[in-house]
Amino acid sequence: MHEEVKASLNRIFEAELLQHKKKKARTWLPQLTMAGIIMVGLLLWASGTWTERTAYSPVEQGGILDLRGTYVGDNSRVGRILSYALSEESFDSFALQTKQQPYGIIVHMPTLIRDETQQKVAFYIWALVQNADYIQFEANGENVTLTREMFSTIDFSAIHDEATLNGTKPLPLNMQHEALTAVLVEAINTAQQEPAIVNLLVNDADYVFDVEGERYYLWLNEGESVFTKQSDTGLLYQLSAQTYQQLQALLIAN
Repeated sequence: MHEEVKASLNRIFEAELLQHKKKKARTWLPQLTMAGIIMVGLLLWASGTWTERTAYSPVEQGGILDLRGTYVGDNSRVGRILSYALSEESFDSFALQTKQQPYGIIVHMPTLIRDETQQKVAFYIWALVQNADYIQFEANGENVTLTREMFSTIDFSAIHDEATLNGTKPLPLNMQHEALTAVLVEAINTAQQEPAIVNLLVNDADYVFDVEGERYYLWLNEGESVFTKQSDTGLLYQLSAQTYQQLQALLIAN
């Protein structure tokens, strides 16, 4: 009887030990998984680059401007802005450069998009992501980089509607840009009034700007430039050839 009891107890102890080991093995797995995730996150944070491949919830029509004030480091919001601005264009992933300035967004795409679409996306980024210094499009070993400085003549803080971002309304000019302001003030002082009375649709203008409490709408066409005052859109003012060239260098070149 003594030997039978001893053998029975040994079997119980072995079963308990095996069960204990199984429980310990199970409890380590989630801890190791979480540790791995944290380690990867720390490595990405240290490098200043985070690549995202997530499908983002769509932004409701008219709600994109609610994302104004986004920072480059906010993956989710930047992803939603890119998805919205690119519309039907697809992108593989994007990376955020946040370790040091200049802060940027690198978009990896199947093929490079048209210049017009690149500019449209850049406009959304400059208007909504306050600390983005550049956006870069990459595809098949090629890349195109647009910087905020390239669009320094545009006052993105003054854009309060999506139509302006899409180019269907005049873009507000940045009157903190000293060279641009000097040219516009000179243009107002030297422009020749056209003898004919015209009726202009100001929403068709290329740019809008304010000088000394007066709002002006500017058209910059090939070979010439004209403007009108908001207070009297029936009168048209023709800019000189020199002023046209100066404005073209500041605005069209960008």
